[in-house]
Amino acid sequence: MGLTLISVNKASAEIRCPLVPNINHKGTAFGGSISAAHLLGCYAWLFHFLNIEKIEAHLVVKESRVQFFRPVERDFTVVCLAPELDLLQNFLKVLNKKGRAKLLLNSKIEDNNSILSAMAAEFVATRSHTD
Repeated sequence: MGLTLISVNKASAEIRCPLVPNINHKGTAFGGSISAAHLLGCYAWLFHFLNIEKIEAHLVVKESRVQFFRPVERDFTVVCLAPELDLLQNFLKVLNKKGRAKLLLNSKIEDNNSILSAMAAEFVATRSHTD
């Protein structure tokens, strides 16, 4: 797929994806590649966030929904923005208390201030027994 992690920090994660290795028969980005890039952006952000919090956890995707609004006609960037602070605090509270918690993350692909694709993905974190 040729994905590149552009940046990841407390506020967001950005994944760059070239069109050429992910092209479909219409000359636009393949939906499966778009979906995978969205998931990877969300996973990268959550993995980084837990690392900052010094929490070792196994992460899995419970559910995801991707929307395709317009064709992606060139290289694209997926951006996953951090959830609201109160949602993060609740996620950490439940994870620390029960050893398992769910968090909904959102990502998008934009071009010229227009959203081409968006994903909502629920991840489950389970604390590692080594903590």
